[in-house]
Amino acid sequence: MFHAEAIINKKNLIHNFNYINEYVGDNVNIMPVVKANAYGHGVVEVCKILSKCRIKGFCVALLSEVIYMRENKIDNEVLHLGCLEHKFSPILLDKKLILTINSNDDVIFLNKIGRMHNHQFKVHIKIDTGMTRLGILSDEVDAIKSSLSKSEFLLAEGIYSQLSSADENDQSSTDAQRNEFIKISNYFCSEFDTIKFKHLTPSAGLLKSKENHFNMVRPGLSIYGVNNVSESHPLKPAMCLKAPVSLIKIVKKGSNIGYNRSYQASDDMKVAILQVGYADAIPLEFSNTAYVEFQGKKLKILGKVSMDLICVCVDSVNIEKGDKVTVYGGELTRLEILLKNMISTPYSILTGITSRVKRIYN
Repeated sequence: MFHAEAIINKKNLIHNFNYINEYVGDNVNIMPVVKANAYGHGVVEVCKILSKCRIKGFCVALLSEVIYMRENKIDNEVLHLGCLEHKFSPILLDKKLILTINSNDDVIFLNKIGRMHNHQFKVHIKIDTGMTRLGILSDEVDAIKSSLSKSEFLLAEGIYSQLSSADENDQSSTDAQRNEFIKISNYFCSEFDTIKFKHLTPSAGLLKSKENHFNMVRPGLSIYGVNNVSESHPLKPAMCLKAPVSLIKIVKKGSNIGYNRSYQASDDMKVAILQVGYADAIPLEFSNTAYVEFQGKKLKILGKVSMDLICVCVDSVNIEKGDKVTVYGGELTRLEILLKNMISTPYSILTGITSRVKRIYN
């Protein structure tokens, strides 16, 4: 049966964690980000693998992700990075769940639920230091401090922010955010001796500078082996996407290939049709520009990427129907290289891999 396969390499996943662990040092806690099905790698399997490593817990975006993890017996601490709906759900009472405070209304809501259920919530305060997304602004600091100090049902154990431009070589924006975070986090820590964890950065800031580490980091993309900064780090792709050759044909000179006739053969050529397309997270930007990998050689993509198929030139290789070709995650096809100067990012590609792509763990 022809279908694409995502091969997840357990050793590479552990290698990436071990490298990050060594890089940040023993005094820095690590909470890997496993939202969006562990960036397409399979959240249950990834959590089982990483649970054996030196982690504090995991980070997700949605409460539904926490529920799914619990249903599949993942019982580590989980930090919910998203917004609260202010609607009661039993998962809120999970003793290993850590919630984010993004507004004073969150404090009021959780205090009400805590009183009703005699439950103390562990929370991390999120500071908006310039991302202008989630988190409290500087003029809300005093109100949050006052509300938290009056509540017996909220335990503030952490404070964090998110960097907007950590992957850029110009670090002036990151420096400004970090300085703002230091100022506000120090203020909260002086008011609440329960705050033990400060964290500012996911992968880019983590890999860019140790100044961003504080005493906790939230690696996402780097855990999965993608390096999204210009500095060199020995990360290994945790996923290799492979697609089978479903048909081989000799295409005559002048023939058009694919939708809208965007490629025309300049000579007779041998073409392989691969069972993979944009429904399997192959971006349209790969049309006529990118390449796949087979036997150490690059095979150019011909024509427009379609929903289920792509065509590649195979004049230079000995290839047969049923052979598997590496689309990305190989020696020549690292995502950060393939996607350089494209709108698509490793984030959008990995999280876009649908359930019809079979995950294989080895």
